[in-house]
Amino acid sequence: MKFTAATLLLAAAASALDVVTDGSKPFGIMSLRSASAIHLSSVGVSGDALTIGSSGAKFTIKDGVLYADDKAIDFSSGEAKVASDGKGTSGVTLEKGYVTVPGFNWAGCPEGNGYAVDDNSKCEDDGIPFGAYAVADTSAESSAAPASSAAAAESSAAPSSAAEAKPTAGGNTGAVVTQIGDGQIQAPPSAPPAAPEQANGAVSVGVSAAALGVAAAALLI
Repeated sequence: MKFTAATLLLAAAASALDVVTDGSKPFGIMSLRSASAIHLSSVGVSGDALTIGSSGAKFTIKDGVLYADDKAIDFSSGEAKVASDGKGTSGVTLEKGYVTVPGFNWAGCPEGNGYAVDDNSKCEDDGIPFGAYAVADTSAESSAAPASSAAAAESSAAPSSAAEAKPTAGGNTGAVVTQIGDGQIQAPPSAPPAAPEQANGAVSVGVSAAALGVAAAALLI
């Protein structure tokens, strides 16, 4: 029964996520480690190293090399750092939504007030192993929203040739009315309420985070 419940929860979570399969397009990395301090945290760049909990970076995979904000990442020393030679570690792939690096086991190592991304063997007993899950970047889609909204506003503001304003008894302009052929007038139908706008990627990210939480919780059942 437990196996069946876990399987169903994982299936439901997977269906709610946009699994990243094309690493050539920008994506984010989220750390998955249920019941830990780094669960569902973003991976970003601080100085010359990858860290957990900082502002998320935009990642891409080009020719088998992971780039963070267009900087190649080197994992050869056991620490995830910006490559000094600009080349980075090769062989990086996406496997079922997870970023996989040859010979490197993702872990968060306590460092100052945060966590550095190192190989689990380098962190020793303090490390928190995690799955580096690729999250679809929605910033490109949300950037097109203002233009669409402006076009819609301009369209709704255009005057209709079939309607005209009539003065009220007090001399002020009242509601728009429609002229009928027999000389009578009638009020136009009220406009439907405007659809609520979606915040820049917030809704999509919320769904992903919730689904990831369900998936991780299912693993513990």
